[in-house]
Amino acid sequence: MTYAIDLVEPLRVSAVSTSASQPSPKDTPTGSASTMTPSCSSRRPRPAAEYAITQLFFRADDYFSLVERVRALGNDIPIVPGIMPILNFAQVSRMAELSGAEMPAEVLEQILPIQDDKAAVRAKGIELATQLCRDLLAGGAPGLHFITLNRSKATREIFEALRSEGLV
Repeated sequence: MTYAIDLVEPLRVSAVSTSASQPSPKDTPTGSASTMTPSCSSRRPRPAAEYAITQLFFRADDYFSLVERVRALGNDIPIVPGIMPILNFAQVSRMAELSGAEMPAEVLEQILPIQDDKAAVRAKGIELATQLCRDLLAGGAPGLHFITLNRSKATREIFEALRSEGLV
């Protein structure tokens, strides 16, 4: 199998009720976003996946750019943004590196000065993720998918902040 759709298609035929694919908003080690996006969105007239959840990213503009590219290919599949709050800088930095996600300068400028202070990184990571979620929801994202790595407390804090603002 070369593409996620190669795995998803047989699952859908096997009567799985819901399936998803994972497009990447940015270039990855195995190809560019422009080659990954068509793999999940245009190899067939209608993809087998019912929705997609992106890999982690740190800027709302990256998500909206991906959505525009997929729509330009004639596909209206819902694309849910994958959010990974920075709670452990070394861990998230490594995951971003492995997935090909860019750690933007504006994020690094806020995290690098405090990277050795775990509590400060956690607080700033939650703040950044909460703002990212605000921007995504304001821009029309169909929902949010949190990559928690068994750290759901931070996700609950983000959700509570969004709920207190009437966003969810």
